[in-house]
Amino acid sequence: MKRSSKTCHTPRLKGRVLGISLVGRVSRKRRSRRKWSTKAIIELISRRKSLGQSLRRFQVFADDRPLVIAASKYLGNWSHALRAAGIDPNSVIPYKQWPRQAVVGAIQLRFATNAPLNSHSVQHSDPNLYMAACRRFGSWTSAANAAGVNTNLVRRQRPEWTREAIIRTIQTYAELGRPLNAQSIKPSSLLASGYRLWGSWDETLRAAGMDPELIREHRVWTKTNVIQEIALRAKKGIPINASSIQKEAGSLMAAARNFFGTWHDALRCAGFHPDEIRRCLPAWTRSRIIATLREYEKNGYPLKPRHVRPHSLRTAAKRLFGSWKAALCAAGFPNLAQYKSRYRRSRHRRASFAT
Repeated sequence: MKRSSKTCHTPRLKGRVLGISLVGRVSRKRRSRRKWSTKAIIELISRRKSLGQSLRRFQVFADDRPLVIAASKYLGNWSHALRAAGIDPNSVIPYKQWPRQAVVGAIQLRFATNAPLNSHSVQHSDPNLYMAACRRFGSWTSAANAAGVNTNLVRRQRPEWTREAIIRTIQTYAELGRPLNAQSIKPSSLLASGYRLWGSWDETLRAAGMDPELIREHRVWTKTNVIQEIALRAKKGIPINASSIQKEAGSLMAAARNFFGTWHDALRCAGFHPDEIRRCLPAWTRSRIIATLREYEKNGYPLKPRHVRPHSLRTAAKRLFGSWKAALCAAGFPNLAQYKSRYRRSRHRRASFAT
């Protein structure tokens, strides 16, 4: 049965529409394929070696991916392919081999150059040497002894913390503005010595003349502390209405609700009347809502309900106009239905392109 001309020319027409020639592209792709064999793989590896190119697997994979795939297919893996080409795989591995003699020699070299030989310094400056020493000798101390180094002489001696030294260090940290809470104290031996000599870090701070309550990051709240903090904020002129406390001192708000039930009850216990503290906002009227919407439009603020701030504006608009759409119409702006239809059109357009 003879094929129709429409079916025969569909791929060619599609390629012309896209501005490319599918037939020519397929033919060029077929011509670029290489025929692989064990001999061809060995020749390419030898050529890379003669040109001084890297023979590491990941580098060859980045330069010539089909070569690595063919080597794995015909010779098992890349290491077998290198051996077939007369190349030792260990010679192309960049990682240094660490026999026992190499470890001893590296330790002696560090000793001759006055480099630190304590385990902490070696772990940071030469982690490969440290791991090789632990692997070959069992520990860094054994490796250093095998190299003829007295570990007692090279071990870093930590300072002996006395009560006077701890108090002096804490006071110095306070003058420098460094944090003094237990989680931030460095070195850790200072914290451990404080616990050992005074029983707790709070007692250590008190011995240094510090107030732990002012230093502790996570404050422990009590009913007395909550009332005192409310009175202190009011004395300093800091707003103590609920919204301001929620934004600026969330832990105080949580503690007040935990001990007193509500923030207003906490204010009453602190000697304040909630009605006098509550921030009084001007009431929303129809004219004020319209003026605010026009100002938002002028400044480029979004007028969709979910983006409008404060929430009281949206609530008042629905109460006074019946709906947010009616409030927008009263302000002289496109109603919400136009925003929805525009969104639906753009979504339909994206879906048509995706298909």
